[in-house]
Amino acid sequence: MLGCGWWLATLFQSPEQLEANATAPSPGPVFSIVAEGSLAEEHTFTGKIGPSFTMEVNLLPAPDAAMTVVTGRAIGEGNIVSNGGVLIETNGRPVLLAQAPFPFYRDMGFGDQGPDVEALQRALSSAGYSVQADGRFGVGTAQALQSWYKDAGYIAPTRPRPEGEPSRSSRSSTADTGANRDVTADSSDAKSNLTPLEAPKVIADAFMPVAEVVGMTTSSAKVLRSVPVGTRVAVSGTPDIVLGSSEVVVSVSAAAADVTNIVEGDTATISLANGEIQATIGAITPSVAGKSQVSSKDAAAGTAGDDVDADTTFLVIPRSALDVPTGATQARVTVVKNILPEQALLVPVLAVTDRGSGNTVVHKRQQDGTLAEIPVRVLGSLNGQVAVAASADSLVAGEEVRVG
Repeated sequence: MLGCGWWLATLFQSPEQLEANATAPSPGPVFSIVAEGSLAEEHTFTGKIGPSFTMEVNLLPAPDAAMTVVTGRAIGEGNIVSNGGVLIETNGRPVLLAQAPFPFYRDMGFGDQGPDVEALQRALSSAGYSVQADGRFGVGTAQALQSWYKDAGYIAPTRPRPEGEPSRSSRSSTADTGANRDVTADSSDAKSNLTPLEAPKVIADAFMPVAEVVGMTTSSAKVLRSVPVGTRVAVSGTPDIVLGSSEVVVSVSAAAADVTNIVEGDTATISLANGEIQATIGAITPSVAGKSQVSSKDAAAGTAGDDVDADTTFLVIPRSALDVPTGATQARVTVVKNILPEQALLVPVLAVTDRGSGNTVVHKRQQDGTLAEIPVRVLGSLNGQVAVAASADSLVAGEEVRVG
């Protein structure tokens, strides 16, 4: 009976006893292991795979024709076209390619001057024709243009010189005078010898119709989209041909806050299903009023005319040819920013105690369990980690420091 009573007594405890039993034991110190490495910030994005630039070609209507139709020289998709070549033939006439920093905007002929004439001259010179790029269309430019058409298999269009223009050839560039001067050009002396019944000879020179030349910003490009023979072209609102670079890149659009620390030239990694490849951050284009300035004409991201709902767009350029798996349109891009490139000891920010006056310490657990205060120098911090330096052997990787 006595034993039973004692057992029953142990089952019943006073409220004070219950509260005492429920109280947690006094907390002990919390430690973290010292690591070794560099402070690096990693950013991951998803980008679109495509050419580094694209260019939409809107062919112009053929003059004096009911419609404009592809009649030949249709270059297939995937082929490369270059400065001086024929892009396509419409209504029996060629559309020639000329490297230029802007689209051509008018017919160019004898006596014309301007940046478009200079761009045409530079394109002719790059294609191997002897002409000086002085921005003035003279006899030499007309002769080079005539040779360009002939080498392409066509006859250059001609038009009469403006009245009074023959005498201007004497003020043209070296390439347009001297040996290159049109031998049929009338001089003022020749005109003075004409009888009243004689009329001055009309001189026609080769000229460049704007409908027969397409300016592209690069010396060569890849045909991304073409049109077959028989297709009606030059219809308003629809690009006829799309050119682009043969270089495949990844275009990323992201919020400005996510790319604050990323600059052109940073190292990145492009990850595809078949592996990874090192890359470099290319041109970075910030937005205006929340819409990206980069369109499909400048990068591979999106469709022509679409607004990009991201704040910033940048290109990721692979350092070697990108082997894109069949059907792949997107890739993961990782950018690692080294806040502290060199190796250092890394501890949680809670492990560092500021003693004031630039003195900082950590508390290292020694083999006997006691804590030793170790002076350290803070080198940098990122995402809750602090890089520190300590005197030789006073703190090494693998040891424990108190964090709480």
